[in-house]
Amino acid sequence: MSTLFPRLDEHLMQSHIADLANASPESIADSLNEPRLGVGETYAELGGTRIRLGELATLQRELRTIARQHGFPQQPKTDKAQQFDQRTAVHLFEKMRISAHEAAQPSVWQYLCCMVVPDIVRWRFPGEGDKGTSIDRFIGGRRNTLGRLWWRAYVLRDDSSPPEDRHNLMRAMGEDELVQLMERPAVFGDRRLVRASATAFLAEAARTKVPRQMLMREIQKRLVRRMPLTFFGAMDDAQLKTALDDIACETVASMATQSATIGKPV
Repeated sequence: MSTLFPRLDEHLMQSHIADLANASPESIADSLNEPRLGVGETYAELGGTRIRLGELATLQRELRTIARQHGFPQQPKTDKAQQFDQRTAVHLFEKMRISAHEAAQPSVWQYLCCMVVPDIVRWRFPGEGDKGTSIDRFIGGRRNTLGRLWWRAYVLRDDSSPPEDRHNLMRAMGEDELVQLMERPAVFGDRRLVRASATAFLAEAARTKVPRQMLMREIQKRLVRRMPLTFFGAMDDAQLKTALDDIACETVASMATQSATIGKPV
């Protein structure tokens, strides 16, 4: 049965987030020894069993352990940050036991990021200069610190693979590539399409010298342009793979033509 997590509305957290955004990760962790309840949270009335405080505390400890293993409280370097994201994505997906419907509630992630591990949010996204951590990293949405990771694991997971390999597609991709893949609403809504797109990108990236970030961006742009003309949802897996492989190949060919025109090899 699915687990139901506390939900916290954004308007209840505005002043609290303002305080968190510039506090040190250590001071936040010291002031939050266990998750907070009784702060105006609500739950879904149906669809699962409410998580207990002890289970929330276990999740808090586990996430903090992963963060410490990747440099917390010192600001993480790019490679450590990506490794943290990958491990945390899998951990959230496997330990939270929530449905996609529950995960689609912004208020679930707002609660976790404000009342369970705000120290990790502040550490992972410290912001620039005196601006502090962006509010988008605390509130629900595509840029939420934890929510974005759960969705990566959910969407890119291959259930047909052995358990230890089910998240290999996500692990093979860089942060910028994942952002390009996951933050396009037209594509993100279809798990099969996202996975086929990611697989085609990785195969083409291995064959070409085009910078990976540029290649992913151009493949996604071509895919979005093709969507009004092609019903990808009606394709079986083999047809979908062929269609996305063709789009990736066409993208590289187009980029090569453009590059030749201006005298830069691809």
